[in-house]
Amino acid sequence: MRKSFILLFFVLMCMLSVNSFFLKTSQSNHSASSQDIINDITINMFGSLRAEEDFSLIIDGHGIPLDWVVYGSYPWVAADLELTKQNIEETHARGLKYIQHIAIERMYSDGETQLADRRPELKKYCIIDIDGKKFINDFDGIPVYNMNLNEKGWEKFIRSEIKVSIDAGADGILLDEIQAHTLYIGFDSGGVFNKVDMTGFRKFLKKVYTNQELSSRFGINNIGSFNYRNYLNNNGYNHTWRTAPWEAPLYNEFKVYEIQETLKVQKKMINWAKKYAKSKYNRDIVFMGNTSDGMAYSLPFEVNLDAAWCEYPYLFYNYPPHNKIIPSAKLKVDDRWKKGLYLTQVPTNADLVARGNIPNIVKVFWAEAYAANAECNVPYEVPASSTHTYSPDLTVLAPYFQFIDTYREYYGSDWSWKPRVAIFHPVTSYLGLPDSYFGAALALFESGIQFDVVFCGDGHMMKNNVTLEKLENYPVIILSNAYSMTNKQMNLILNYISKGHTVIGWGGIGPGDEFNNYVENRPREWTAFWTEGAHRHGNGVFVNVSNDFPGEQYFRDRKLAKKNLMINAIKPYAPPEVTSTAPKDVDFLVYVDSANERLTLHMINYRYNIKIDRIKATKKFFVTISLPEDFSVKGKKAKLYSPDLNNPKKIKIQKKNATTIRLKIPKLEYYNLLVIE
Repeated sequence: MRKSFILLFFVLMCMLSVNSFFLKTSQSNHSASSQDIINDITINMFGSLRAEEDFSLIIDGHGIPLDWVVYGSYPWVAADLELTKQNIEETHARGLKYIQHIAIERMYSDGETQLADRRPELKKYCIIDIDGKKFINDFDGIPVYNMNLNEKGWEKFIRSEIKVSIDAGADGILLDEIQAHTLYIGFDSGGVFNKVDMTGFRKFLKKVYTNQELSSRFGINNIGSFNYRNYLNNNGYNHTWRTAPWEAPLYNEFKVYEIQETLKVQKKMINWAKKYAKSKYNRDIVFMGNTSDGMAYSLPFEVNLDAAWCEYPYLFYNYPPHNKIIPSAKLKVDDRWKKGLYLTQVPTNADLVARGNIPNIVKVFWAEAYAANAECNVPYEVPASSTHTYSPDLTVLAPYFQFIDTYREYYGSDWSWKPRVAIFHPVTSYLGLPDSYFGAALALFESGIQFDVVFCGDGHMMKNNVTLEKLENYPVIILSNAYSMTNKQMNLILNYISKGHTVIGWGGIGPGDEFNNYVENRPREWTAFWTEGAHRHGNGVFVNVSNDFPGEQYFRDRKLAKKNLMINAIKPYAPPEVTSTAPKDVDFLVYVDSANERLTLHMINYRYNIKIDRIKATKKFFVTISLPEDFSVKGKKAKLYSPDLNNPKKIKIQKKNATTIRLKIPKLEYYNLLVIE
């Protein structure tokens, strides 16, 4: 549970905040249900920090089809009924839906223009750090008060902001910084050591541990007077909390508690808002949340939302080839989204700002998003003086968004086919160390092995809704450094193997509980898996590839040996569905839509040179596809579509045998879509 918390701070500081979100749908009825509104979301967002009168000229001039419009203005939080009402009326008159932006975690101060100076009484709800002081940091020279959503006063204020938006006629709310104060648990003296949190944490510990366990394991002899901040300081963990908080006792318990309580507050607030809008105005309200980077840390916060909105610090990962969109889009909670995720696109990455106007890499991001069955926005066009966003050449990007608008029927369908492989994803194993998951996902994706993710809650932050029946949709399950596993999760895997299935794992194979604490008494049939090699259990097998961490290592250093270690262990049980003669930096995603008897193959070219913002095109290569059992090419034809082609191109299907076909692809620039139907 280590360095990724540094990333969380980076992500938070990179976030772009805007004042209001406008959602365009195919309906003009502003009383449509929240699900109707979500179902009508089909494509694209656009952000503008320019004057509103310039907006139509910007969009119309490029011919980009839109559903979302983002418009930013200061202050970032402002409960002004008349101004909000005026904005909404103007927005509705333009045939757009209006979603109000509300930041739930920060309060800014900048002279007389910002909330912190206009509402000084709210400052007492700022989170308390390890030294007992208000936690204030800096955002481009502006003091930022990091607020505690568990404080009743701050929750009441956020509710008042929501109420103003509903009273003014908003169609929905976007909660920015959805993780709220939980992003500040550890490092740089952060901690959320408010009185309400210390009281709540005592109650949480009493439910989780017996008095004897608290005394013997943690030295807590009187839970009734326990104060976590005092405990850390009195036992010499002040410096540890600032530098390596995962080494402090009860760190993970505290983190899980804070997330759990924050989710309760958010759920209560969202339910109240929906009931208020319905009872007073007979109107349904959509709730969205900015889930930052879409990693495991964000997933618990998506459960209460109607839709998720993500923004990524792309090149922080030396991008490309460190692909994060596709693995993130696979992390769907119980298949609850219409699509994988709703994604923002590169507006907050400082590296892109420094590099200037490089629209071609945005084509790669765009291709990933739609290949992953997610959504992607039009990048922000802003004045040259902006320091946090940049202005791409929308003339270059417009054909890509027009492409999706033209061929929407090939995206977001009811994909019926299940791949052979799923990554089992216990949320607590990845809260602080998602690199293991991303490394495994990338190795599979780059090797042509299609996969799903089975996301598993811990029983505290999220319910565990995974059943044996759900797991048995997949003949092979992957455990990539799944260190923290509950007894329920462990027994589920044991039952899955005994039924005749295969589990392939590496790294920590569940030696820790949901709080990352080592468990002394795991059953013998489970601890047997900790030895490298193949282990029979019932009618199935567990293959321990390595007690090292190849998933994490591959994501970080991209060494081919680590990738091969994982893939060579998987191939005997789940060979690639797609192979090709293209260079190794060309990757594929395949979907089957049984309702329309259609197969789609997405091709993405990662042969990108960031110095010149260009892709090296790949010409004349073959693709071989192993067809799913229930899909036949008899009577079907193949066509190649691409925003880089003037017209679709017919492709000859060459049958190798009853279940395998081969196709010759003439050229791939950034993105191709092959459709067999």
